[in-house]
Amino acid sequence: MLTLLIRMEVVMNKISKVAQFIRFYLWIYIVISLVFHFLSRAYYLHFPWFDIQLDRNLAEISVDFFRLPLWQRLLVAFVAFPKTLLKALAAWNLAKLMTCYKKEEYFTEKTSRCLQYVGIFALSSEVGEILLQIPETYCLTFRNPVGQRLISISLSDEQITSIILSSVIILIGWVMKKAAIFQKKAAETI
Repeated sequence: MLTLLIRMEVVMNKISKVAQFIRFYLWIYIVISLVFHFLSRAYYLHFPWFDIQLDRNLAEISVDFFRLPLWQRLLVAFVAFPKTLLKALAAWNLAKLMTCYKKEEYFTEKTSRCLQYVGIFALSSEVGEILLQIPETYCLTFRNPVGQRLISISLSDEQITSIILSSVIILIGWVMKKAAIFQKKAAETI
């Protein structure tokens, strides 16, 4: 029995350290994604370690980004900002979840709520990424001559997979929340 308790304590310590490590890198991701969102679009800087959404979603649009005026590039950055903000909010809730894990809170209403919010913000980000392609393509091409202005929308298999995974995360959070409520009620009746 004593060895089992010692093993559990070792596992708890490892979970706490891993959660702290992940939380640290999530905060770095949040700051970098918000700052470099505008830098990457306003000045079209290419950071190989930072995913520039413009390249991935709007690759079929042939626009010379360097010839666009700065105000138009910033307009594109503002139009695309909700996607980045929603991803940052998902990462923020994931960091909150890691904080709960660090405090050894695993299956509580708070952790299930954090998990649900991660799924909700990730799902909203993916749906927003699809829907915001319309104004983003228009902002990129509205100064083009008539007949060369575009409005486009596309859906990739990567986005479908992310939508499905986000929905599953929301469902798992909901199940965890119900289980925590049942566990709390069971503890009160005993």
